[in-house]
This record gives sequence, structure tokens and C-alpha cells, in this order.
Amino acid sequence: METGTLLRKIHMDCPLCGKTHEVEERKRVTSIVLKGEEVTYEERFYFCANAKEDENEFETGSMTNENLLNARNKKFLKIS
Repeated sequence: METGTLLRKIHMDCPLCGKTHEVEERKRVTSIVLKGEEVTYEERFYFCANAKEDENEFETGSMTNENLLNARNKKFLKIS
């Protein structure tokens, strides 16, 4: 099932299905546990419509870094 809000479509080599096609860049609100505390934050990810339903999302390294930074900043703002 597709989740999140569509931001844009981008033509790229998809690491999930191995084809070059349009994948969707999406965002959603999710949560993670950081240092024992649950933090809700916004994350970005790519969605491949060609891949299996339970394996249809992926992130680039820079997206992962940005998502973790968003979570960390939310935790910091929550404490302040």
C-alpha cells in the first residue's frame, strides 16, 4: 500500500526492481526511539510501484542522514 504524500516523481535507476523508471519521492510522519524516547518526525523516502508490496520503499544515503537529523532536531526541540 502506498503511504505518505507525493512530493514529486523522478526518473532514476531503481535499486529495488533493477529498472530505470519514474519512482515517487514521498514524505510521511513517523516515529523512532532515540535514547529511550519516542520521537515523531517527518521523513522522506522513495516509492517503487514495480517492487513487492512489503519491499517497495527505499532511501538514499543523504535522505537517511536528513531523516535522522530531522528526528534528532525534533528530540532536541522537545527537550528545550
